Amino acid sequence: MGLNLTVAVLVLAMTFMHSIWGLFSGLMHVFCAIIAMAVAFGFSEAIGASLVKQLGTSPGYTEATVMILLFFGVMLGLRLAADMLVRGNVKIPPTVDWIGGAVCGFIGAEITVGVLLVSIFLLPLGGNVLGFQRYTRNESQTNADHTFMPEFQRAGVWFMPDAFVSGLFSILSDGSLASGTRFSEVYPDYPEWLYFTGNTVQANSTPAPYRDKRADGYRKGISVTKWWEESQLVDDAVYRRDVPDEKKRQPPLSPQEFTATAGNKLIGVRVDLRDDSADRDRGNSVHLFRPTMIRIVGDEDGRPAQYPARAVRAAFSDGG
Repeated sequence: MGLNLTVAVLVLAMTFMHSIWGLFSGLMHVFCAIIAMAVAFGFSEAIGASLVKQLGTSPGYTEATVMILLFFGVMLGLRLAADMLVRGNVKIPPTVDWIGGAVCGFIGAEITVGVLLVSIFLLPLGGNVLGFQRYTRNESQTNADHTFMPEFQRAGVWFMPDAFVSGLFSILSDGSLASGTRFSEVYPDYPEWLYFTGNTVQANSTPAPYRDKRADGYRKGISVTKWWEESQLVDDAVYRRDVPDEKKRQPPLSPQEFTATAGNKLIGVRVDLRDDSADRDRGNSVHLFRPTMIRIVGDEDGRPAQYPARAVRAAFSDGG
């Protein structure tokens, strides 16, 4: 609730301010915000990875910091330049000026708050940020496809600025800013990816891989050695329904049968998680991950789609 209230106050306050400043000022602000957002989304990952490699900064904080600094730096520079070059205003009817300024202010607020929110979700804060959690368990309902599992309900931040800004950049990536790889091909559902990546096992686990003199988690952290379509019933699966807590650290596992639901396929993937992508604990490399941190990305009916892992069948160490 705290995050939702903060977002609502920021969006409404920015909308009100621009309704006073008028339509022309609002239009300039929107154009500046779009350019700043495109620069932040387009370069923050590459710059962040370079800083981690060259300076040894923490990967869990670097990309988020770079994104917010890029956005506000470009935004401030463009807005100052626009105000210096365009001294006057446009005379239009007050009602049009007020309504147009409010609309532009809302769009600009969605972009600004969206980038800020994305930067926060990139930090190692866990799955619950100021009372907001994108997926919550509903113990009173069971999953329609697998009745032994509780239903998980998805929530969105009020005004959905994170979805708005990632969707806008995805449109730009498909159009005027198109390059070799589209944003939607890598992140079909960016807000969901943010949650699954940030929902770490431990609060201090880094949501981003290391890239320094010791390791390169971006290029060498993970590889797929084999994949197949699981056509048979998986009858040796186990499921832990209860959530571990201080009183019950290891709730019991119950045997279950797992199979693909009607109209879907169950894809098996053998993944090699290397030391480059591991967390670091007192000099040791440790893999702390949830199945949802691993996903398959592809096309479904001509549109990009992603599916997080539903189960881990076997996990073992080769001792390396």
